[in-house]
Amino acid sequence: MLEGIFDKEKQDNCELSAKLGGFLEKASDEFREKQKSFLTKFNPQNVAWNLVSAEGILQLHDLITDELVLEAKAHVVGSLFKPDNIWEWAWNDAQLPELISKESLKIKNFGQMSNIDYLTSGVISVAADQTLASYLAAIGLKICNGEGLYQGEVGDMVYFIVVNDVKKLK
Repeated sequence: MLEGIFDKEKQDNCELSAKLGGFLEKASDEFREKQKSFLTKFNPQNVAWNLVSAEGILQLHDLITDELVLEAKAHVVGSLFKPDNIWEWAWNDAQLPELISKESLKIKNFGQMSNIDYLTSGVISVAADQTLASYLAAIGLKICNGEGLYQGEVGDMVYFIVVNDVKKLK
């Protein structure tokens, strides 16, 4: 979902508050750089994911051998319910343990200080192409100073997980 999402032509199609202006551009640029580095360095493909919420750890296991191939400190910044195109910030999601959602409060605080509704509304409707969800995830990556962003899917839900201290194990 995130690959190519920050191409200049796609930015024009996303309806975001003008207050995000330069910050969104910086977040997009930083996302591209960090995500390219993350994907090049760790190549998280053909893996099953497990978020150990009691420890705040993301684990990726090889689908064939079931070996643990990657481990990282992790926290959820938001989630997307695909059938209804609804984004929910992790700080608003009562089902997420505090350990993996509290970092997302930085996003809400930034939104309050900057008076940006998209960052302070717990639930946001996004367009069917889900471009806005990708922008929100990029903003979360920037504000939370993540090393990369992993998307974990469970049924119709996509969790956007900011990772740090990533260790490739195999």
